[in-house]
Amino acid sequence: KNAVEVVSNSPVELNGDRENVRVRETNLGNVVADSLYQYGQTGFSHPTDIAVTNGGGLRETIAKGKPITKGNVIAVLPFGNTISQIQVTGQQVLDMFEKSLGSILQVDKDGKKVLDENGQPLLEPSGGFLQVSGVKVYYDTNLPSGKRVLAIQVKNRTTGRYDLLDLAKTYYLATNDFLAAGGDGYTMLGGAREEGPSMDAAFEEYLKTADLTQYEKINPNSRTISVDSKTFSLPAETPQTNVPANDATTNVPLTYEVAGQFSKKAVVSEKALPNTGSEQSIFLLLMGMVAGLAGIL
Repeated sequence: KNAVEVVSNSPVELNGDRENVRVRETNLGNVVADSLYQYGQTGFSHPTDIAVTNGGGLRETIAKGKPITKGNVIAVLPFGNTISQIQVTGQQVLDMFEKSLGSILQVDKDGKKVLDENGQPLLEPSGGFLQVSGVKVYYDTNLPSGKRVLAIQVKNRTTGRYDLLDLAKTYYLATNDFLAAGGDGYTMLGGAREEGPSMDAAFEEYLKTADLTQYEKINPNSRTISVDSKTFSLPAETPQTNVPANDATTNVPLTYEVAGQFSKKAVVSEKALPNTGSEQSIFLLLMGMVAGLAGIL
């Protein structure tokens, strides 16, 4: 069964390396998040506004020039998580992304900051780093943890434009059941939720029809966007009808009033559920399987 082909030939490498998916936006993260976003448009009682999943739950790279099999899909998403949708306020969305982007910075053996290709400091890998769809988050790692988010834009499903996050508005967030319950320290999430299918099932269905050539760039910096706050200007949007990965932007000046509304520090607790992809979560998964077998016997 694992050898069954989902895609006959992948035109791109979808990168799931730990030093990428736990640090910054990747093309694999975009594809998986887009699969949640697409399912959420019709799979729940209300269409999804934002989809996120934690990088620690993405465990394998999909090679270019080879078939994508059911086994590859399971290797990427091995934990059996289901898709869940919860209601969140804009403030909770802001707090969620401050948490996602709150890691310490990488340094080399000489104690110097490790920079990305745009000259911005890279975060230390964190299993809780969010891969996203339906949203654009502009952040500066030079700023203190908890104050790095400069602006957030949420895709308007009617116009195709990205509107500024409204802190008082209610949004529908699709994610995995682990994060929806507050896992990986996301204590701002939780509450009543709708349950969908397994993430791997939604990912597999999305792969069957997705134009994977749109995901060619491994680190696109197009959704979770690392910028220098000293020179940052908020992009103006051209309405689009395609998936978030393809949305184009042009720059317009950013008023300081806009940036200022995203300065509240997230309240974060690490005393939550075990991290997805950690040894603890794997142990708990195995123990659950053993317990289930014991019940059958």
